[in-house]
Amino acid sequence: MGIREKEIKMNVIKYEVNGSLTEIEVTEEVLKAYEQILIEEKRAVWRKKKRKERSLDTMLETGFQIADPKSDTEKILSVQEEKRVLHKALTSLTAEERKLIKKYYFQGLTYEKIAAQSGVQKAAVCKRIQRILAKLKKFFQNDGNF
Repeated sequence: MGIREKEIKMNVIKYEVNGSLTEIEVTEEVLKAYEQILIEEKRAVWRKKKRKERSLDTMLETGFQIADPKSDTEKILSVQEEKRVLHKALTSLTAEERKLIKKYYFQGLTYEKIAAQSGVQKAAVCKRIQRILAKLKKFFQNDGNF
């Protein structure tokens, strides 16, 4: 026998397929390649996890806020639109009209107090506010335009 056969050490790889354990005999080279594949898969999973963690941490550090699933986006947008239209309506008033509305509705002053501050009768303040409200009503009925 002129050529000697090289002794090959066989190794066993165990893996699970559809719930059944299977064993396969492989050479040392195949075993090393298989182990390297497993290591790379673990690294890929670890990298993906770390990337997610880092990106979430970064977002939270920079002030990013995750939306509350209980929040009603449509309602929020509706309120924002109403505020925008109300702001437009109030800016359509004269400066004097805005002051009067601010005193009565936002500061909670009575007709009597406003009248005393302005040096006019209570009835005059009442009529002015009624005219301003009629003007605002007309504004809203015309879809935000006079």
